[in-house]
Amino acid sequence: MNQTKTCTRCETEKPATTEFFAERKDKYSRSGLTSWCRDCLRERARLKQAERRSDPIERQKLLEEKRRYARSEKGREWKRRTSETDNHQRRQRLLSAKWDWTTEDWAATKQAWEHKCAYCGTITKGLHQDHFIPLAHPECTGTHPGNIIPACRICNLKKGHLHPKDYLKPDDYARIAEWLSRQDRR
Repeated sequence: MNQTKTCTRCETEKPATTEFFAERKDKYSRSGLTSWCRDCLRERARLKQAERRSDPIERQKLLEEKRRYARSEKGREWKRRTSETDNHQRRQRLLSAKWDWTTEDWAATKQAWEHKCAYCGTITKGLHQDHFIPLAHPECTGTHPGNIIPACRICNLKKGHLHPKDYLKPDDYARIAEWLSRQDRR
């Protein structure tokens, strides 16, 4: 028997299953399902959350709820599970890209570049590890000495996910690419 139910909000007829309607365990529902479909419920939740974020007082309440959650046992457990692997490694696994990068490699790279940004030449303590060919680009070979260069914060953020040919002058691109190809041969 194929039963259907009509959402009272969008008036779409859908199968009367928990896949399309949420469960409701109270005496007001004959079918045991909500009157709105899951899509309408999600949309309402998104709108209410956006409304809460736009109000300064509600925004403060939301931030406090986040802080309470982070300090709770459940929040600490979530943080422990997600911090076991670093974001880059997780993204690399998803992309099935090569991961062969150590702190020693980073120290050697900074030393080779004399603690300067590879793009602008600025000397700074807070150098970022920049993927020369970004992880988001299909040509990316992964995280290894032949694709990581030091970059100052400003250059790294400006470059973002752009291919270096789109970001750099041809001479600068050739200089950095040549240095990286020597690193790859090691």
